[in-house]
Amino acid sequence: MEKEFNKIIFFGAGNIAQAIMLGLLEAKTSSTKLLAINKNPMHDVFLRKHAIKKIFPKDLGKLNHPNNILLLAVKPKDINIAVDQLRFSGYEGTVCSLAAGVSLRKISQLLGSDSVVRAMPTTASAFGLGTTGIYSDKARGQKTKLIKKLFDKIGVTLILKKEKDMHDFTAVVGSGQAFLMQLLKEYERGLASLADQKKNKAIIKNLLRSLFLQFEMYGFEKAIKKIASKKGTTEAGLVTLHKLGGNKMLNETFKATKIRSQEIENEFK
Repeated sequence: MEKEFNKIIFFGAGNIAQAIMLGLLEAKTSSTKLLAINKNPMHDVFLRKHAIKKIFPKDLGKLNHPNNILLLAVKPKDINIAVDQLRFSGYEGTVCSLAAGVSLRKISQLLGSDSVVRAMPTTASAFGLGTTGIYSDKARGQKTKLIKKLFDKIGVTLILKKEKDMHDFTAVVGSGQAFLMQLLKEYERGLASLADQKKNKAIIKNLLRSLFLQFEMYGFEKAIKKIASKKGTTEAGLVTLHKLGGNKMLNETFKATKIRSQEIENEFK
């Protein structure tokens, strides 16, 4: 990283920006390489705690190093104000937009620049276990490669072939982790009558670890069959789950998320 990135500038210091910062720090990136533009005083505590310097839009004109990356980590509703500040700052380096639903074309038009890449990282980036979808109109260009190297430090990266794939990525990968956690909350509730909170935490921890090991060894379908014996309790439960439309429910949840992602894009055309 020391040879690849000069500075990583966060325009916004909310949840996803903080997750990326934590992941990079965990990957031994020096905090002196991280800079943040932040308007929310509540986030200043986080920046001070991790020795990340706070700067202002007016400072960006001095940061035009070719290996600097600016991560536009603002909510879609704030994109116009942020881009205006960025455009008038004099910054001419690589920009990576993390704004969900705002197209590459729209960001490029607003900035008047073609040095823009889109990325959608997950909050698990904080632990070096993130998954990031990346889209660029120059998939093999140097800017894209630089962005990929950055996110490779905090997890797995996917270069998306079409920008519309970002909607599916947002629904399945970005939001999907929250849907699965919602289901696990029901599992946790079921444990409540069996053991205390400390024991429940240990059980859930083992469950999550074992799920990966079983998936790695067998794949989901075979692992399910190993648990569900013929005419047994698990099979009875799975039959009911299918009757209630459990699979369809999750697919409809992904669909609703994708539709909202598309609506946000339409709002910013």
